[in-house]
Amino acid sequence: AEAMRAMDLPGCLHYVFQKGLRIGKLVRNKMAFEKGSRLFYTAIHNIASGHFGKIQDKSLLIVGYSSLGKGLLDYFRKLGVAKISIATRYKEALAKRLVMLEEVHSRDLLCRWMEFDWILCAAQSDGYLIEGKGRKGQLILDLGVPRNVNPNIEGSVLWNLE
Repeated sequence: AEAMRAMDLPGCLHYVFQKGLRIGKLVRNKMAFEKGSRLFYTAIHNIASGHFGKIQDKSLLIVGYSSLGKGLLDYFRKLGVAKISIATRYKEALAKRLVMLEEVHSRDLLCRWMEFDWILCAAQSDGYLIEGKGRKGQLILDLGVPRNVNPNIEGSVLWNLE
C-alpha cells in the first residue's frame, strides 16, 4: 500500500507484481515444508549465529503465526532457544494450543519490539509493523511480503529476506 502511494503504477502492473511476490512466497514455503528441507531455516539460523554466536540464550520475537511462523517456532524450539515470544492477530486461539515454552501476545506487544534480542517478522500486514529506533546488537529479519519492517530503521541490523 505504501509503495503504491510512493509511485503511481497502473493497477494491472501492481497486480502482476503482487502475484509474482505471492507465487515466490508459495514456492519458498512448499520447498521448505513439503520436501522436508530446512535450508531456509538453516540460513536464518546461520545469520543469527553469525550475528550473536550462541542464540539459545537470546530473546526471540516471532511476528506472525502463519505456516512460516509455525515452522520457525518449531525449528528454533528444537535448537534450544528458550525465550520465544509470538506476536499475532490471533492471540486467543493460539494461547490455548501452544505449550508454555513461549509467550503468546497480541500485536500490541510490537510497541516493545526493541526489548528483544532478535525478531523474525513473517506476518501479513498492509503497513510496517516495526518502525522507529532499535538498539545496538539487535537483529531483525524481515520475511514478510510486503515488508513488515521499515527499511529505514535505525540502530538494529536489518536483513530483508523476501
